[in-house]
Amino acid sequence: MRNIGKYQAAALVAGAVAIAGAAVAQPLGQGWLLGAPDDTTRFEILQRDAGGTGRTMLEMSIRYERMYEAVADGNLQLAARNWDGIDGSLSRGLVRRPDRTETADAFLYAVFDQVMEDFESEDIVRARAGFMTARDACMGCHVASDLAYINDQRLFRNLVFQ
Repeated sequence: MRNIGKYQAAALVAGAVAIAGAAVAQPLGQGWLLGAPDDTTRFEILQRDAGGTGRTMLEMSIRYERMYEAVADGNLQLAARNWDGIDGSLSRGLVRRPDRTETADAFLYAVFDQVMEDFESEDIVRARAGFMTARDACMGCHVASDLAYINDQRLFRNLVFQ
């Protein structure tokens, strides 16, 4: 079992407090959304819950790490599933932050099919190269988005194939 980090723990506590607070403030039996007084408030709750790209990047980083582990274990079907999951996470994130579409297209979506083909090839050498292509695309997108500091973490430093 993995230990969660202090930021993940803080997010879980904050989420629990927010949910508890929302539940207290709403009429009994109507739920966190239907208990809101009007549609405007409901949409505000949904927008706040959906967030920006923070949740998207968290989902993608988890799938990215699992994708690496799957390739390292030779489970290329699982690697492909996680790569597809990254696509789904990013697609949902772009709905919330459409201004990121151009960089997503230029980097991640430019290599998406090739990386998927590499995983589906059942060739471990090709799959490892595909992972590195995905890694380079992610890191390039961060640089193009003026977020290069995101690349300075273990997720990108340590999860590499030589």
